[in-house]
Amino acid sequence: MGSGSSKKRKKNAKKRKPLPKVGTPADNHYRLRRSQENLMDFGLGTGERSPLGRMLLLGGLLVAVIAAVVVLVLV
Repeated sequence: MGSGSSKKRKKNAKKRKPLPKVGTPADNHYRLRRSQENLMDFGLGTGERSPLGRMLLLGGLLVAVIAAVVVLVLV
């Protein structure tokens, strides 16, 4: 058994960039950029949607359409 530093790295592994020191302008820029990325990606899944998520989405749309039709008929 070898230690973690003696193990070979996988060929396709991405090299990680170290995080900037806390309180520096680089850290402020990094945190601002990450928070903006998180806001843009909010609710948007990466990759394909799961079948359960798709069924819930379609079910919610169906309930909304039925409710709208009922409201229009009663008015």
